[in-house]
Amino acid sequence: MVEDDLIAHLRVVTMNKLRRGEAFMLTVPTADGTGGRRSLWMSPAVPLSFTYSRRGTVQIRRELVEALMDDANSPDGLDVQDLMTRHTPS
Repeated sequence: MVEDDLIAHLRVVTMNKLRRGEAFMLTVPTADGTGGRRSLWMSPAVPLSFTYSRRGTVQIRRELVEALMDDANSPDGLDVQDLMTRHTPS
């Protein structure tokens, strides 16, 4: 499961990329617990929603947003599984 902290940061990155008209690849773990992954093409033409598991706000960390933007701009795009290991919420 992706934590709310990471979802909030992914939301900021996604909003910024799509507002600029920049599509990108997002890879997420499958929900079946097999360790599989699913890649999604994120495009301004596709409606999106973000769901959080708890109430309240998340403090957005600029350095994490910048790191995620770098990943989103890379040829491989954003990989949530990789992000969960590299960018552990504080």
